[in-house]
Amino acid sequence: MCIRDRLKPVLIDRGEPVEIRGRHVSGLMHRGELKPDSNICFGEGGAGTWSDGKLYTRVSDYRVRHILETIVELGGPERILIDAKPHLGTDKLVALCKAFRARLLEADCEVRFSSFVEGIEVERTAAGDRVRGVRLRGGELVEADRVVLAAGHSAREMYHWLLGAKVHMEPKPFAVGFRVEHPQSLINSIQYGQWSESKTLPTADYRLAANFNKNTPEHRGVYSFCMCPGGQVVPSSTLEGGVCVNGMSHASRKGHWANSALVVSVKPQDFGAFGHDDEGPLGGLVFQEEAERRAWDLAGGGFIAPAQRLSDYKAGRVSADVRKTTYKPGIASADLTGCYPEFVTEHLKRALDAFERRMPGFVTEDALLIGVETRTSSPVQVVRDDDTLESVSLGGLYPCGEGAGYGGGIVSAALDGLRIAERILDDLAETSASA
Repeated sequence: MCIRDRLKPVLIDRGEPVEIRGRHVSGLMHRGELKPDSNICFGEGGAGTWSDGKLYTRVSDYRVRHILETIVELGGPERILIDAKPHLGTDKLVALCKAFRARLLEADCEVRFSSFVEGIEVERTAAGDRVRGVRLRGGELVEADRVVLAAGHSAREMYHWLLGAKVHMEPKPFAVGFRVEHPQSLINSIQYGQWSESKTLPTADYRLAANFNKNTPEHRGVYSFCMCPGGQVVPSSTLEGGVCVNGMSHASRKGHWANSALVVSVKPQDFGAFGHDDEGPLGGLVFQEEAERRAWDLAGGGFIAPAQRLSDYKAGRVSADVRKTTYKPGIASADLTGCYPEFVTEHLKRALDAFERRMPGFVTEDALLIGVETRTSSPVQVVRDDDTLESVSLGGLYPCGEGAGYGGGIVSAALDGLRIAERILDDLAETSASA
C-alpha cells in the first residue's frame, strides 16, 4: 500500500458549499444580509470564487502547468493552457468548485462545511511543541498529526487564536485603496483607439503603477490591482460595522463597466498611522478594520459604500452627485480622504497624474471611486521553515497560501499547496522507510 492510500485527509471549511453560498452572496448584494461564515470571502472556493478568476502568475514553476491541466480536466476551458492571461470568471469557478469537491470525495477525503475552527490543540513535549488537532466551534476536537493552515486572507479570528497559541507570526506589507469603476467602452477606447469597437479584440484591461522615492526606505508604490474587465464591484465585508469592496467578472467579460483596485503600499511601520497602540504582529488587522469602519460611518451603514467621482477626489471636492454603479448594496457620496491616513491620499493623488499620462482620459468624472479595498493580501505572515515548510514554532502546522502570507492569487496559492503536499508525502515516506 502506498503512502497516499494510508492518508485520511479532512477538509474543514467554515462556510457553505457553493450552491448554498451563492444564495448568501446574493442576499448580501441585494438585501444587505451578511452571513459571517458564508459570503464573498468565506465558503467553498474562498475569495477567489467570486472574482475575475485570474490564472496567470509571475511565478516560474513547472507545477503551474499541472494546475492548469487539472482545471481543464475538471471542466475548465482548454484555452487557459495557451492564453497569455488565462482567466475563468465567477460563473466558471462555481462549477469548478463542485468538480473539485467531487474529486476529493472520490479520493476518500472527508469534506466538512459549516465547521468553524476556533482554536488549535497543541501537545507540549520535551522535544518541542507539536500540533495534535483543531478545535471546532461547539467543542469538537478533530485530531490530526499534521494541519495545513489555508484559511484565506480574511480569517481574522484565526490570527488571534494563533497568537494565543504562541505560533510565531510577523507583520507584513500589503496595500489599501479603493475600487475605481469606468465605462468599459472608455477603457476600450483608451487602449485600442480606432479599433475599440472591434469584435475580434478581447475586452480591454490595464495595469498601472507608479513608484515614489524608489530605492530608499521611503519608497511607496501605487498600482492597479485585480482589474476586472466587463465586471462589477462587490461587497467583501465579513463583519457588520465595516465596508470592504472587491471586484468580479464573468467568463465572457461582456459587462458595460470595468473596475480595478487602485491601491497604495502600506508597511508595518505605517500600521500605527491611525493613532492606535502597537498591536504587534496583528497591527495590520487593526489598520484594515479602522479603514473599513470609517467607510461604514461615511456611507451611513448597511453595507452602503462611500463613493466619489475620480476627478473630484483628485481635486479635493465632494461629488455633488454620483452615478449609478454596479455595486448593488448602493453608494453614498462622501469625501473618501476620510477613510485613510494622509499618506495614502497624498500618494494616490500623485499617482493619478502618472496614470493619466499613461492612459489619457483615465481621470474623468465618468470614473467612480468606491471605498474601501483593504484585503489585497494578508497583513500577517505565519512564519515557516524554508525547508520543512512547517511553522517555525509548532511542529506539524503547515501555514499555506494567501492567508498565511504565502501566495497571492488562485494559481500561486494552489502552487504553495502543492509544494506543501509534496513535502508532507516526502516526510511520510522517509518516516515509513526508517520505521
